[in-house]
Amino acid sequence: MIKCIRSVMFLFRCGKAEERASVKSCTGWVMYPVRLRKNRVYSFSFDVSMSEGCAEAVLIKMRQHIKLGAGSDAVTLEVNENSWAFVRWNFKAASGECTLHRNSE
Repeated sequence: MIKCIRSVMFLFRCGKAEERASVKSCTGWVMYPVRLRKNRVYSFSFDVSMSEGCAEAVLIKMRQHIKLGAGSDAVTLEVNENSWAFVRWNFKAASGECTLHRNSE
């Protein structure tokens, strides 16, 4: 995990199916790799509950940048071979909680 954060409080939890962040007065970014297995279809969705500021998640795979923000639809990604993607969370004066859901079929 690589990060550049300025925050009063920053709590980040990674899991197999989702990642959660709880922040207070947070500005900056966090980036980490996600392993994608071959012959699977992945679905990513981003839930945001911010009292102030904003947060977004960007999925980066092979020069392709897919932004997920508040109110955005779920994104589907088909994977034909084992590969890696990076997820970058961006925060701008954010306070609240957000969750990135990741499902594979």
